[in-house]
Amino acid sequence: MIGIWNHEEPTYAEMVMNLQKQAYLEEAEWIGRDDLPPLFEKEVDIRKSDLIHLAETEQGELIGMLVFAMDGRTMDIHKLMVHPRYSRNKTASRLLEIAERWWIPLEITVSTAAGNKPALFFYNKHGFRKEREEEVEEGIVLAHFKKHTEREE
Repeated sequence: MIGIWNHEEPTYAEMVMNLQKQAYLEEAEWIGRDDLPPLFEKEVDIRKSDLIHLAETEQGELIGMLVFAMDGRTMDIHKLMVHPRYSRNKTASRLLEIAERWWIPLEITVSTAAGNKPALFFYNKHGFRKEREEEVEEGIVLAHFKKHTEREE
């Protein structure tokens, strides 16, 4: 089931933390870094967030989440996380497609580690185009993507 998640509720925030840890530990392995900022985020940070949390659950378990902000008609994706056990079941695709349908953005932006090959493939597959790469600190290069949804105003 997919829906907006009440991340301010402590039990739900704890579930988000667990998902985030699992997803970002896997990404850390892919890119060879164990110091990714989401791995050090605290539960209180999640509860205080003003971002939209769109979640997919299966039998009460949080299996994926899209965390984003809307600025006018621009959607800025902050996190797209899928529990490693569900990484091949199209959870990320469903979350992105529903967010596009419900919020109707004209453009979507996202940044990911340039070494995160699964994420690069995913965003290219879903119509995103790489705008640029940026080294944010030694050894960490971000790839910045943008997608124009071609919707009429």
